[in-house]
Amino acid sequence: CARDDGEGEVALLQVHGQRPLRSTGEELNLAISAEEADNNDLPAYMSGLQAPGAGSALDLNLMLDDHSSKCETVFLTTLLSTRHDPQRAVSITPNFTYIEAYYRSILSLPGGRAKAVILYDSLDEDMTSKYEIPDAISFVKVDISNMDPLLGLNDLRYQLFEDQIRKHPEWDTVFMTDSRDVVVLHNPCVLVERQPEKVFVGSQTESMKPRWWF
Repeated sequence: CARDDGEGEVALLQVHGQRPLRSTGEELNLAISAEEADNNDLPAYMSGLQAPGAGSALDLNLMLDDHSSKCETVFLTTLLSTRHDPQRAVSITPNFTYIEAYYRSILSLPGGRAKAVILYDSLDEDMTSKYEIPDAISFVKVDISNMDPLLGLNDLRYQLFEDQIRKHPEWDTVFMTDSRDVVVLHNPCVLVERQPEKVFVGSQTESMKPRWWF
């Protein structure tokens, strides 16, 4: 993390997986080093924003890329509740808690060049207006009532993602993710620029519950 001391000197501080949320008004100008603070000194809004491996330092090169990169990433995700989820055999209750970790992780990315577009079908307007942040978090209402009823939520969301991408040719790098169980630690557009021939996919090692479509 870079800090300007006011005299034009910039100090690099090692940060143990913790970053301040992106400022929505005045600049935060906050940096916490391993020597200056421990986890007990962290402000409440920074709790939970820790990289994998308790106490491990974030990769310095990726941190510097987050601050200095010029590219932009749009993260597309969904919060859909009007259709039954066949994987979990339930319909979710739409609320902020469901996406809170994801939401806060997007805001924790420095540089202001990553934003999330959350596609939803039944959120209250009070919630979307409260949590929408210009150039950082936006909520887009979608209608899934006419989509193929045989499509599960994991499948139909990609049609929604495609619609959004076609509507926004100005988007350069787009990542499509879950929201409930995902946090974003870095802006990935730098990695895409360096290896444009690569396909970036996620993976998980735990077993999936047995379902009829397997």
